Amino acid sequence: MSNNQIMLLIAGIILLTIINFIFHAFDYDASLKNQMHDVKLPESYKNYQPLEKTEKIKFGNQEMEVLFESDKELIHFISSNNEVIIKEGGSIHTLHKINRVGELVDKTILFRDFSTKSQEFVCGDYIINSYGAYYKNWILDGDSSEIPMIVHNKDNTWTHNEKYKLLNFVLKHCSYYDYQNALENTSTIAYFYEDKWQLLYVYIKDSYKYFLRKGKLEYDTSLFSNPPNNIKPVYYQREEYVKSRSSNGNNASYSWSGRLYATLLVDEDVLNFSMALSIPDLGTGSGLYKIHKEDIRNTKESVYEQIKPYVYCADARLEFKMFSYNSNAGNKYGFTNIGQKIYKIKKITNDTISQKTV
Repeated sequence: MSNNQIMLLIAGIILLTIINFIFHAFDYDASLKNQMHDVKLPESYKNYQPLEKTEKIKFGNQEMEVLFESDKELIHFISSNNEVIIKEGGSIHTLHKINRVGELVDKTILFRDFSTKSQEFVCGDYIINSYGAYYKNWILDGDSSEIPMIVHNKDNTWTHNEKYKLLNFVLKHCSYYDYQNALENTSTIAYFYEDKWQLLYVYIKDSYKYFLRKGKLEYDTSLFSNPPNNIKPVYYQREEYVKSRSSNGNNASYSWSGRLYATLLVDEDVLNFSMALSIPDLGTGSGLYKIHKEDIRNTKESVYEQIKPYVYCADARLEFKMFSYNSNAGNKYGFTNIGQKIYKIKKITNDTISQKTV
């Protein structure tokens, strides 16, 4: 190869590098892909119900409406009274109570002072505050008054054997207990025994190896824990190719924004619905790559495992079912319970019809 040819090759590489830099720096790559993309929604999907609508959605003998909505992180569980308790996070933590027929009946705020560690937590069916040595029965009976715990060894007069005898008893026989590091070199273990919350003061040098917690619902993930087999994705409509940059501008990620079309089966009734959904473009090595080809009936495992855009709960303790989705769920971390909209689904009965006509 002659010197002139080498110089031309180097110049060509430099030119291509400059063009590629300009192409990506000014987002022409995403713009070009959008100009090339022109896929119209097939007629068969135009009558699917959009989940963004605020009115009730009726399908067959079922009726679906918004039960709870929040832009905060949500944790939910069912109490022993067969009521749904939703803990809403954020700067203020709030507990919401929904009875077994799907009515929002009460709420209370969890007291938390991080500067003194005086915080209320949910443990089983109770709200407890080890630092304040009290508990509340609000989850069970709606009473938010503070009930003093029975306190042991606050003055640190117990012997080593006395403390560990009670600790071992708690571990073996108590259905609820919670260990907390307190202030002034002390720790406590709150435990539920003989229908009362009790509190044992221990010291860090005696209990450093323990991390004791049982019956703790504060950090449970969700009622929606299992992949729903009654929801089938059938189509994904790509609308816009989006390029996002990191805060320092050095890295870019790509995704498709669009709508997911799916079917929800409840008893024998089918809801055809659509929802806004962003899907990351992870390349041909990802199971999501096939989703970009619109027809995703054969990629339902990839949709749920990698995106988890929807969840469903049917529990025999409740007289309604729950469906939830997160339109921002298109990320590798899956369903986050942040920005959640929860629907309740109930069968239309004669009572329901009579209520509407009154």
